[in-house]
Amino acid sequence: MNETVIFERQDEIGTITFNRPAELNAVDLQMARAMGRLAGELPNIEGMKVIVLKGAGRHFMAGGDIAAFVGKPEQKLPVIAEIIDHFHALILTLQKAPQPVVCAVRGAAAGGGFSMAIGGDIVVADETARFTPAYRRLGTTPDGGGSFLLTPLVGPKKAAELFLAGGTYDACQAKNMGLINEVAPSSDFDALVERFTSELSKNSASVAAATKALLKRETIAAFAAHLDAEKASFLACAQRADFTEGVDAFVSKRTPVFTH
Repeated sequence: MNETVIFERQDEIGTITFNRPAELNAVDLQMARAMGRLAGELPNIEGMKVIVLKGAGRHFMAGGDIAAFVGKPEQKLPVIAEIIDHFHALILTLQKAPQPVVCAVRGAAAGGGFSMAIGGDIVVADETARFTPAYRRLGTTPDGGGSFLLTPLVGPKKAAELFLAGGTYDACQAKNMGLINEVAPSSDFDALVERFTSELSKNSASVAAATKALLKRETIAAFAAHLDAEKASFLACAQRADFTEGVDAFVSKRTPVFTH
């Protein structure tokens, strides 16, 4: 059985690869559980100075696997809750990690993948990258910390636009908004990621950890509490008819018609 989340270590660089390329690296229960296990292992890894996140194949992560959202509430809610728990565990671990986290985004970064991507300390994208909050079309609210992370990056009015009225944004638009650091042509993207990881690995590990702790000093506890609020809101939405309509519309490749 293929691993749905791969962790590889090369010298001082640890790389996490989301590995469901045929499904655009969308998160199902198996993948979420792998994320949860990795969340418990990462803090115990010594000598690692940088963490890189990327997706296998042509995409970063297309959010949650819609197949997990189909069914009666009593069937789907426990699955959705468990997926969110594991997904949030990894996201919180990365926020708290002493190492700088570099998100290397190709292709789709949608829904939870959007939240995961913008949570990186450094975010770089190639010209194929597309950033899509996506939640509104499913009839639900954000998860993955996106509703906490977005406002400091783009401001409250732009954050409201992205989540409530927005669509898909290319890499240049994302850079202009402040979502990401750099954009490169696909042919130069690996070199761009290498440039950042090489520079970060030259830092004193203790100084980098202390700097990251200062940058997040006022936010980590609030972020953890916010993840709980996002989960509660998502599960509440998942019990409503509009969520069922959003999922059905997504599967049917049509525009949803919400009634509540």
